[in-house]
Amino acid sequence: MRAFESVSDVELKLIANNLDVDYDCRIEAAKEIYRRAGEADGKGLHKPDGRYI
Repeated sequence: MRAFESVSDVELKLIANNLDVDYDCRIEAAKEIYRRAGEADGKGLHKPDGRYI
């Protein structure tokens, strides 16, 4: 199970932007935000319908 799987989108944004939170934790929250937004491959981030972000 992913660390932020059960966290809401709003909570993820708050964690990613909170400078009092550990840097690595903020990075993982940002990765989860991007994962929810679309799928990452070797060439970048894509929406589920294949559009490039």
